[in-house]
Amino acid sequence: MAQRVLSTLLPPTDKFAQLTLTVSVPAATNSDISIKYLVRDAAWRPVCDMRLTTGDDPKLVIERGALLLQQSGERWNDVNLNLTTVGLKERSEPSRIFPQPMRISDPDLMVKRQLKSRVQPSYAETDMALEAPPLIEEASGGFVDLSGIAAQYNFEYGMSLNSSGDFTRVTLGALDFDAEIEAHAVPINNPTTYRIVTFTNSSGESILPAEASLYADGRLIADSYVNQIVPRAETELGFGSIRGLRLTRTTLDRNEGDRGIITCSNENTETVRINVDNLTGEDWNITLLDRVPYAEQEDLIIDWSQHLVQTQPIMKICAACCIGIWKSSQEPNNR
Repeated sequence: MAQRVLSTLLPPTDKFAQLTLTVSVPAATNSDISIKYLVRDAAWRPVCDMRLTTGDDPKLVIERGALLLQQSGERWNDVNLNLTTVGLKERSEPSRIFPQPMRISDPDLMVKRQLKSRVQPSYAETDMALEAPPLIEEASGGFVDLSGIAAQYNFEYGMSLNSSGDFTRVTLGALDFDAEIEAHAVPINNPTTYRIVTFTNSSGESILPAEASLYADGRLIADSYVNQIVPRAETELGFGSIRGLRLTRTTLDRNEGDRGIITCSNENTETVRINVDNLTGEDWNITLLDRVPYAEQEDLIIDWSQHLVQTQPIMKICAACCIGIWKSSQEPNNR
């Protein structure tokens, strides 16, 4: 016990940072001294586990956490830790706007300057990505303070963080929400559908932007990133693909040609069919998204329509196809 207390008082033998304070008093006295200073080599970032439970009453649980890192060279033994979203180096006021000068320039010279700027690598391209060290500790017990304009998390117990460059993960509490689940599909780009979870942040707290691990019924399905979700905001989150909902998009007919003898006009006609095969063994509400051409020219007229064709159920699994037809035509012009 005495050796352990002594080791905390002695400076470490490896590379370290040490703050020394010298105090001179005219006579012996008892006093409490508090020192506050800024440590630049310490940081934290939010993380979370998002756990979805499907079924008749879907639920979403967001388990919030934080990754802590300190490389100051100091020993942080049994420290009182507070985490805040306030950034000391962030701007405290909006940027200034200056007049925009316009000038006549040689177009060839401008092209040369643009090509030259593209050749030079940006800072993001030359900066090497750093791999995150592994987690070394799990802690819990934080609570949130939202009394100000930023979030602050305070811990009621002492925490020890070494200066080895390893991350320490702490938990910041969990939030429960009622959820709605449906399938979204973009057949022109993806051969499968994706599970979309919709919920409203009714917690009264802001969910910080964070790296997120997504779980569905206890199984890890994806790693993602979640943007900030403010209180009372309705949010949609993607929870991976649904392999049993398969899509095909087929162009049935495409026609392009001129019409008219005295007058002439151009017309393009295209017919597209989208098939959805449900092999999951359960019913799904599916939203199909596809593109429809549009025009910004007054002489170009576009018309389109769509209708749904549903086949007979197979083992209580419905398959459906959606047929879309659009036609674009140019107004007649006199020859």
